[in-house]
Amino acid sequence: MNRKFFIAIFAFCAIAAAFVFAHGAFAQEQNAAGKYKIGDKGPGGGIVFYYSEAGFPVQDSDDASPVICHYLECSSEELGEMALCPCRWKRGWCYVNTTDGVGAGKLNTALITSYKHQELLRPSNCAAEACSQYSTNMTKKGEWYLPSKTELDLIYKNLVKMGIINNKVRHWSSSKDHYESVWSQDFSNGNQYDDGLSNEGIGFAVRAVRAF
Repeated sequence: MNRKFFIAIFAFCAIAAAFVFAHGAFAQEQNAAGKYKIGDKGPGGGIVFYYSEAGFPVQDSDDASPVICHYLECSSEELGEMALCPCRWKRGWCYVNTTDGVGAGKLNTALITSYKHQELLRPSNCAAEACSQYSTNMTKKGEWYLPSKTELDLIYKNLVKMGIINNKVRHWSSSKDHYESVWSQDFSNGNQYDDGLSNEGIGFAVRAVRAF
């Protein structure tokens, strides 16, 4: 065999190896997307409660490009049995408009916490701030958020009803219904309530959520 033949064989093997490596890497990436099951411990230290193969958009602000995520995990602990309502949603001065849907809680939380409030926000007086300030050994502040109405319901259906979470009390969502009303959910029966928030002293439990 001459030198050109050996060079051709070598080139062919190199191309084949590169193809196999690339294909294998792609396959690993595809498989990684479905490696967590509902109830598993997530990479942020929370509990996985939702998976979408197609993915869903998540964004930090109105002008930020959405990031496609595939999972949601919630904090393994309550952030406060008596955490007050998000932004206190008080009549006459809090005009934040939030929405609903999978992934919507991230933008909702950013809108709430970035609003020019009349007082300093603290985890003790704002559920959205409590979630924004939450962190674990694997995550930092700002990665977690107050769940939307739909996300809160998914926690109930996939974790509470399955016995993975046992704290069956009322929880806040970040989704407003209208000017002075926001959605909450009772984890004892799954009912969602359209709560008027003119009474700033009202307080429910809070679970932080993280998308990845």
